[in-house]
Amino acid sequence: MDIEDFYKDFCDNASDMMQSVTAEAHFRYVNNAWLRTLGYKKQETTSMTVFDIIHPDELEHCRELFTRVISGENIGLINTTFVTKGGAKVFVEGHVSCQIVDGKPTYTRGIFRDVTERKQAQEALQESKEKLYSLLDSMDDLVFVIAIDGTFRDYYQPLNRRDLYMPPDRFTGKHLEDVLPSDVTKSLQAAMQTVETSGESQKLDYVLEIKGEKLWYEAKISPIRDRSGIVTAVTAVCRNITERKRLEENIRHLAYFDGITGLPNRALFNDRLKVALARAKRNKEKLAIMMLDLDKFKTVNDTLGHETGDQLLQAVGNRLKGALRESDTISRMGGDEFMVLLPSITYEKSVIGIVQKILCSFREPFRVRDREFHVTASVGISLYPEDGTDSATLIKNADVAMYRSKAKGGNTSQQFGFNTSTCE
Repeated sequence: MDIEDFYKDFCDNASDMMQSVTAEAHFRYVNNAWLRTLGYKKQETTSMTVFDIIHPDELEHCRELFTRVISGENIGLINTTFVTKGGAKVFVEGHVSCQIVDGKPTYTRGIFRDVTERKQAQEALQESKEKLYSLLDSMDDLVFVIAIDGTFRDYYQPLNRRDLYMPPDRFTGKHLEDVLPSDVTKSLQAAMQTVETSGESQKLDYVLEIKGEKLWYEAKISPIRDRSGIVTAVTAVCRNITERKRLEENIRHLAYFDGITGLPNRALFNDRLKVALARAKRNKEKLAIMMLDLDKFKTVNDTLGHETGDQLLQAVGNRLKGALRESDTISRMGGDEFMVLLPSITYEKSVIGIVQKILCSFREPFRVRDREFHVTASVGISLYPEDGTDSATLIKNADVAMYRSKAKGGNTSQQFGFNTSTCE
């Protein structure tokens, strides 16, 4: 095989597309890869120009490039789109040069590689990125990529976020402890360590103070693995859950506190009584329960309306709190009934002193809506362990004692056992 046959065989069987075109743009040679890729037979190319295989969107640009090539200019790498005989697009990249003889162009030489699969993969990747960014925008979450050593690698910030601890771009390249409070850093590092060892996502809540306001966030930490399956980084998807936390707190407050007075309700009172009883039994202490009912309160509601009655209940609750110890619990049980828990009682006389203090505090009128109300109360008392050793018995006996006070005309107190007390 002589050298000419060798080069012809080499070109004919090369894996890349090869073509040679006259200065007038007619094909003078195409190799087998060119024919296979574009679906033409060799004899068909004799009547074709190079512009017959260019996609219409690229035609004007390719005419300009062809003019520059035959003028002898080196135009570097070309990216364009060919069209097969059947009309399908073929994305190619390659180089074209021109043979110049005596200062005149004679023919061009072109080598192109089919990059359709790569182009389609790039387009699919770009489409996936756009879908991801669209999804992230709709989520309204902050997304961070954090290396397993705690260094921020990347971030994504949705548009128009105002609840930012600092601009996310200031995180990049910094360590957790350089930009976040120490307690938040420790929580995140612990979660990341768990993700690294278990390979499973973790969630945690944390608080940041932003512009003087404490805001709650929830972070979901998920692993990022390298090709060998080792966790080298994590994604942290951070969501502002302040409103949810406030709602939960409101629900908790409604579950355990009275909606009118803000005092503990029956459920919270029972919980605290249970704890106090356990302590009293353990330490061999006494405790007392007082049931307090306002005398003739129904008249206020019937004559002045429930709004005035509610405000009077609030005033009564505030005055009762002022007459008790910090360790005591006062609860509104409903209607005009209040219950008081006095834990850790040393002497029974101290209970009588507190009762007298409460009854005497009612001597001063309550002022509601520019009116004065003179209110008295009937009080029933039960002591642990004398009047009962469980919650239900103590509450029942305090209630019985309170009705005895009512029967005596009110403005007095009765212990379930025997003692009577008034304001002296």
